Amino acid sequence: MDESNRLRIREERRKRRERKKKQLLLLSVGLALVLVCAVLFILYFNKARKDSSVAEGQKNESVSEKESQVVTEPSETPEDTPASDESSDQEMQDTNAEDTEAEGGEENESSEVCENPERPAVDSGYVSTLPMLYIDAPMESLTSAPKETIIDGSYALYGPDCSGMYYAGDLKITGYGRQSWEQDKKCFSLYLGEEQELLGMGEAAHWALIACRTDPSFMRNHMASTLSEKWGMLASKGTWVDVVVNGSEYGCFYLTECAEVGKNRVDIMTAEVAAKEAAEAIAAKREDLDQAELETALKRDLSWVSTGTAAISGEELAVHDYYSYDGTALVRGGYLLEINGYMDYQSTFYTNELVRPIMVVSPQATVTNAEMMAYLKKLLNAFDRGLKDGTYRTTLDDADMSVYEIVDMDTLVSYFWLNEIFMNADGWYRSFFFYKDIDTDGKYSPFKIGPVWDVDYSSGGYRDNKRPYQTNGWGYETYWPTDQMTMNYGRYLVHDPAFVKAAYDFYKDPANRQAIMEMLESCEMIYGELEESASHDAARWGLVRNDFRTEVTALEDWMNKRIAWLDDQTESYDKLWKAFGN
Repeated sequence: MDESNRLRIREERRKRRERKKKQLLLLSVGLALVLVCAVLFILYFNKARKDSSVAEGQKNESVSEKESQVVTEPSETPEDTPASDESSDQEMQDTNAEDTEAEGGEENESSEVCENPERPAVDSGYVSTLPMLYIDAPMESLTSAPKETIIDGSYALYGPDCSGMYYAGDLKITGYGRQSWEQDKKCFSLYLGEEQELLGMGEAAHWALIACRTDPSFMRNHMASTLSEKWGMLASKGTWVDVVVNGSEYGCFYLTECAEVGKNRVDIMTAEVAAKEAAEAIAAKREDLDQAELETALKRDLSWVSTGTAAISGEELAVHDYYSYDGTALVRGGYLLEINGYMDYQSTFYTNELVRPIMVVSPQATVTNAEMMAYLKKLLNAFDRGLKDGTYRTTLDDADMSVYEIVDMDTLVSYFWLNEIFMNADGWYRSFFFYKDIDTDGKYSPFKIGPVWDVDYSSGGYRDNKRPYQTNGWGYETYWPTDQMTMNYGRYLVHDPAFVKAAYDFYKDPANRQAIMEMLESCEMIYGELEESASHDAARWGLVRNDFRTEVTALEDWMNKRIAWLDDQTESYDKLWKAFGN
């Protein structure tokens, strides 16, 4: 949920509260008028009864019957009921379809009634103002097992402030992360039974629940994602949810998109996308072949991209007979890569010059196609050469070119400043994603940095003393282990006058500066949204270091000092050039 949506929701809540106050006031006035009218009616007809009794000698029983009928009239008269209730309900539905109108006496904000179906009860009685994600699954059988373990379950996601149920269905859950899986409060991958657009984020089936155990402020990933997105980079969107497992509170998590290829994620053409399209085309003509099995087989072995044939159920299937594609183009893209020393993906390699550990996120089975692996190595080795020799030019397919024709300068600049502002310990080193689309018109489609991911180990909030807490100094020099320095793009880029000029212009750009200021100002707003949830999370899991207020204040202080130091280094281009040791 981005900042504009969050502000809109807060404003809508404020307007709803104001409308309720007015409605309650009108209702009170209406009831008072009804009571006054009822009393006047009673007095009037009592007097009429007595006058009639004297004049006409009517019996008391007939008079009493008439009185009874008169007294009940006000509650049966439509004009005497507040006409605003129905129209107000419609107005609120038009403003926010998930909101419901509370009836009766005065209620506080937390007692709003959810639309049908209502949120299931939590054994503690907790009703969060955040979205609530209910999961029914044997979580203990997963948390005590290897993270690759898969368990089945179901989920129901409800919007903020009892705004009704968004989605529900079946899901599969596995562990998520590497170091984070060793913590008490763990992260999880959620695989929904079908693609869903959760809380305004892009429709997808794969999501991650981040425990924020490394970041007790719960904010760093969100702040980095929001900032990078405003800077034009691809980022993994996310928002906070309170998780309930089997009816019990499970804590505050950051529900986020995953770094993967997809229409609403990294939207590029890859051999895996082609495999899905080919399987659909083949199944449409071959009723004896199962589409899901075809897709799995084509994704598992990508040699067909170059050879044109695939071994399917003992048959050498000519893919071109069913699906038209350009094999040469698919070899040249697209790809989603990650730099990460774990090297635990199917397709991995080290570059020759800077010895960077490359993991191919997509297509996963790139290693099954020699041409594809060779093409990736050729591109990234050429980029490394241009950085290492200090010319920032390289040769690729006998053509002389700038290294920025291989890796996009604009996203390199954005990512450089993101890492420097946050002093991101993992920046350039791991959880560092970059992607390229398929080459077109005979031109190389450059790699772009993104999606931005995993920035919780940053900005003074480290779990241990192995990383610096200081707010001065350059991150590319400071937070790197000595044996990882050769992987650091930053230490090479800062000696290129063209890159430094672009970095200077970027940092001084008013729109980019405004995005930084908005990020800093968002801390208190996020604190207000998460305060109650963070308290419940601490009761469930205990504190990592300090209470939530202390952690947020420390983050704000660190960030303000850090920005002040960077502002000083960027007073002029010459000062920045020299600050980089040139």
